[in-house]
Amino acid sequence: MKKKKFFLVTTIPNSLNFFSGQYHFLKNDFDLTAISSVKNTLEEFGKTQGIKVHFIPMVRNISFFKDFYCLFCFISYFCKERPYIVHGNTPKGSLLSMLAAWMTRVPVRIYMCHGLRYQGFSGFKRKLLMFMEKVSCYCATDIICVSKGVNQCLHEDKITNKKTVVIWNGSVKGIDIERFNPHKVYDKEGLRKQFGIKEGEYVLSFIGRINKDKGIDELVEAYCILQQKYPMMILLLVGRMETEENPVSDSTINAINTNKGIIATGRQSDVPAFLAITDVFVFPSYREGFGLSLMEAGAMGVPAIASDIIGCNEVVVNGETGLLIPPHSSHAIVDAVEKLYDDKALYEKFQLNCRESIVNRYEQNNLWEQYRNYYLSK
Repeated sequence: MKKKKFFLVTTIPNSLNFFSGQYHFLKNDFDLTAISSVKNTLEEFGKTQGIKVHFIPMVRNISFFKDFYCLFCFISYFCKERPYIVHGNTPKGSLLSMLAAWMTRVPVRIYMCHGLRYQGFSGFKRKLLMFMEKVSCYCATDIICVSKGVNQCLHEDKITNKKTVVIWNGSVKGIDIERFNPHKVYDKEGLRKQFGIKEGEYVLSFIGRINKDKGIDELVEAYCILQQKYPMMILLLVGRMETEENPVSDSTINAINTNKGIIATGRQSDVPAFLAITDVFVFPSYREGFGLSLMEAGAMGVPAIASDIIGCNEVVVNGETGLLIPPHSSHAIVDAVEKLYDDKALYEKFQLNCRESIVNRYEQNNLWEQYRNYYLSK
């Protein structure tokens, strides 16, 4: 029996990693093609995963002439190949692929909403981004939300009145409980030595993109306050510094560059090892679709302090696996860190609860099977 064509679309190839691990069953059940930009990176990804790829030169920022050209490329390609399923992800990739799939009458048009980008903006840009979401939803036959919070907001903000679904408990890829396993042996001493972390220092960690929307300004400000009282406390920032979109303030950059208690490692691939040397994971983001790094920290048995926002407040169970705090508040971060530092019984309770909570709700193989069943039902 001939396999149905399944086109998976993201704006940039790095976002295809959302589906890492799922490609093995997607290519077994479907004639799979990944569509994205950055030709060389995309082709290398295709070779690594053993799947077909197709290049369309999308850009993340709004560019009407380039976007219309890419829409034409999508329409031409869909007319030629006649896919059965088009699965759109990321704002630009979703908008263009859903619109083209609707125009070419692709039978199954799945829009996956990974987050609501408009929540980080105001004025005209917010309205434009909301309009893009509405178009993507209108053109889709099926809408998957990455979390229950995103699902709720799509309806509350009147983006769509269509039925939307959350697969299992949310997330795209779930958690690899063998990779993120606190019982594995990590070279903690070597990692501490590499970054100058002394034995006995209390490590606060953040893992993610270093930008304003992640609450880094407030986190650094909070750490500078804590440092005065707790000189053996350090702040570990693991992630790429973003300088173009939503950069952190100049004062924050200055503190990161000059404060010896703040260690910025840049982007790192061995995330579990950094979590293995972490005492408390702090994630004061302004907006999230789903708190992936919080899920990773929980699987490693690391208590978390996170913003009480959609996505984050689904992963962290307040008072059971961590503490939820209001966003935009350095003082709330200070109070929460002090509470976990001073209350050893509470900290140990969170440690004991973290991993089980994550494994029970987000274990990867269970989630993948749920996605597989969903796709095969179409």
